[in-house]
Amino acid sequence: MNKILFLLSIVLLALLQATVLEYFKFFLVKPDLLLAIVVIASLSFRMHWAIFSALLAGFLKDAMGAYPFGINTIFFPLCSLMILRLSKDISIENNFVPLAIMFISVILSSIVMRLAFLFMGSSVVSIGIFIRVTFIESVYTVLVFTLLFKAFKRLLSYKK
Repeated sequence: MNKILFLLSIVLLALLQATVLEYFKFFLVKPDLLLAIVVIASLSFRMHWAIFSALLAGFLKDAMGAYPFGINTIFFPLCSLMILRLSKDISIENNFVPLAIMFISVILSSIVMRLAFLFMGSSVVSIGIFIRVTFIESVYTVLVFTLLFKAFKRLLSYKK
């Protein structure tokens, strides 16, 4: 039951990211809720459910976003696999480790998107602006991630 609620939460977060978060931009940047849910799934579930959640989140982000279709559908499961592999080697019980993983994931996501736009020949912002926007997005997403992570820990550990 908790996994079904988690999947419904992914759909809800996708809708929030595409609509309501437009009003909560900070320096024209909003947090990446779907990437945050991918990190939560990777830290909370076994590989099959984490990858499935990442595929769903990536598909929804591609379907509702302005990025080239398929980028997030490919990147999110790869990111999930990297987190799953990393979580075998390090202890994620420390409160700062999930935050660091989230911060690095947002930076990697931004780099992948920038490379995709460069490959497609689209006009790209300067490197200085890119670094500032990536840093702001990373910090903003980590702040929102802390709230989501606590909420989903409760949701996933709740038993009737």
